[in-house]
Amino acid sequence: MFISTILLYQGLSATLVFWKISLEIFGTSLTVIDDNRTFSGMMQQMTHEEAMLPVMFLVFFGFVLPLIKIVLFTMWVWDGVGGGDKYIRYVKGLSKWTGVDAVVEALVVGMLLKIPGADAAHGYGFTCFVGYVLLSTIAFCCLPGEVHFAEEPPNAFHMKVCEKFRSPRVRKATLAVSLTTFLVVLSFGLSVHTMRLWIPKDTLQWNIGHRLLNREALPEPLRSLSDPMMQRIEEAVARLVDLTADTSVSGCIRRLMQSNSWYTVAGSLALFICVIVIPVAYAVINTAYALALTELPEEELKGLTDATNRGEEAAPWPAMSRLRAFLWDLSLLDVCAVAFPIATGAISYRNDLQGEMLDGYALIFLAALSWHVQNFLCRCAQLSVLTTLDGHFLLEPGAEPAAETRSSPAPIYI
Repeated sequence: MFISTILLYQGLSATLVFWKISLEIFGTSLTVIDDNRTFSGMMQQMTHEEAMLPVMFLVFFGFVLPLIKIVLFTMWVWDGVGGGDKYIRYVKGLSKWTGVDAVVEALVVGMLLKIPGADAAHGYGFTCFVGYVLLSTIAFCCLPGEVHFAEEPPNAFHMKVCEKFRSPRVRKATLAVSLTTFLVVLSFGLSVHTMRLWIPKDTLQWNIGHRLLNREALPEPLRSLSDPMMQRIEEAVARLVDLTADTSVSGCIRRLMQSNSWYTVAGSLALFICVIVIPVAYAVINTAYALALTELPEEELKGLTDATNRGEEAAPWPAMSRLRAFLWDLSLLDVCAVAFPIATGAISYRNDLQGEMLDGYALIFLAALSWHVQNFLCRCAQLSVLTTLDGHFLLEPGAEPAAETRSSPAPIYI
């Protein structure tokens, strides 16, 4: 947590992104746009431009939520291990959402690299912020002591779906179809164009004219041209040059991995492993866990019940449960789905850049939604066998059975 706090400070104060766009005009390469930004500078500029909605989102995910995590960590230390665990539970599920700002910056640079004549890269602050997201998330996963996976408590919707999962055939087919659907939707969502980025014509013309004011940079025959003639040249160049790029997530990743900046490659690699690889791994492992649990012999299920009654931990394959806990906290697919509209708002406030989401974004959103649906169905599959014989749902650890059900067969829970 100490190291991650230092990385957070560097991520908020150091340069996040720098980029420039050059055009070949009259045989001379002119840099028409050259810019860089830090988190604090970007917030000040967006506030000046009255782009308050993206400011609120970026400040919340990039500053307020990390501050809440630091405060809760301090309270955990103050109350001591055990007594302070309740503070960790409040924010553990929200920890990964500090990665929204990092995903936004990665997408912006990945899109800029597709614009003709553009050169963009991340700065030191981007890599520090990605390091903060990963380290602090892992720290909050480990703070309570023994890493464990807290299953979602059953609700009425679980109960309805669970009744359909009593049949092993229905259970297996549903999980197989839902997992396949998630993987297919994710594959299409990563490959289709999801966002468009462009530089407005009037902005491009103004920047070209501003650069052409330096007549010394032009070839000798063009230095004596009149101002009206130079203005016509500016308009012609701005009209002919099309600085527009439609991008996909996979295209952004490919360009980021081919960048010459170590900060871009290292930060983007770690970030998109959490966006793509880890959610896929979690979905597959969670499905395997649910199906394996439903196939346990009745004797082993009874053993879990007996262990619970003795106050022992009743969880098969504890190593897999700990792995699922880490994978769940580091899965950033839903964070990426939220980052896209925020990235669009953060770009469009500027005069020199504009952005909009394309229809392909719907597939990214559906992929994140289907990932959560798959996890929900896996939980229902577990509950279909972890119930009392008279249909009552299993109790969560530490809960007392209701008076009217204490005479019923012992509940099994996980």
